[in-house]
Amino acid sequence: WLTVEGGLIAVLAGISVIRPFPALQGLAALGGLLAALTPGVLVPICRADTMACRQVTRPTALVLGILILVTALVWLALTLAAKRREARP
Repeated sequence: WLTVEGGLIAVLAGISVIRPFPALQGLAALGGLLAALTPGVLVPICRADTMACRQVTRPTALVLGILILVTALVWLALTLAAKRREARP
């Protein structure tokens, strides 16, 4: 699941870099939220606390998901602010 979400985020971010579109940036933020919630919340991972999948995958996905979410939301806010400035005569 994380690989699919990562690919989706990469595609959305790539399209948004070429043409800033708020809906795509919002979808990238949603992808970051899903990446943060997937291991352990949406998809169960290994049961033992000492296994590498719990000690490495879960914290890494959480941190990267939050970073993606925050970055996408800041990018969305900057894009909307720029569009508002352009709309003013």
